[in-house]
Amino acid sequence: AARPRGDPPFVAEAEAPKICICVRKRPVSDKERIRKDHDSVTCLHPAVWVHSAKLRVDGITKYLDHSSFAFDHAFDESTSTEEIYSHSTMPLVDFA
Repeated sequence: AARPRGDPPFVAEAEAPKICICVRKRPVSDKERIRKDHDSVTCLHPAVWVHSAKLRVDGITKYLDHSSFAFDHAFDESTSTEEIYSHSTMPLVDFA
């Protein structure tokens, strides 16, 4: 079951996963905005969607292809470094 974003991922030591995969989306840069590039990544915890602009076989018609990827945590561009730390790094301090 997915945890609410504000809850840290603390579990019993016997149930603790060995590896936790996290991803953080970066904001669209000013250069990309000036070029009017589309935002090609959407983060909806725990999934990340990558949107690729493509052309149909006719060579004229444009469409978006969507690929999804699942992670233990997916953080969007508005997530603070402190929130990412509390989910990804702070639990490791107990093992140090």
